[in-house]
Amino acid sequence: MAVIKRLPAVPAEHALPARLVAILDRLHAHSKYLNEQIGEIDKDLAHDLAEDDLGRRLLSIPGARPIPASVLATDMGDGKLYVQPGFELKSKVVYGRGI
Repeated sequence: MAVIKRLPAVPAEHALPARLVAILDRLHAHSKYLNEQIGEIDKDLAHDLAEDDLGRRLLSIPGARPIPASVLATDMGDGKLYVQPGFELKSKVVYGRGI
């Protein structure tokens, strides 16, 4: 990320062909656009997660960000899967907790 932030200064520091300078400018502009899009998506997801109990709990984890929290919330579901008969036995066998 630090390299991308420095891209505008690279042509001034080095003698580069005009075509390469144009490409670097385009890459920097595109990187800036993508970072703005990620920021907007983060805000939207944070808003959606704040309205959901599981989402709020996931976001309360130190360092948790909206995109991974959203993926975890989707993968985890509502928790009903974990109370099915036999789940405890399955988890003990899979995770080596013995029976």
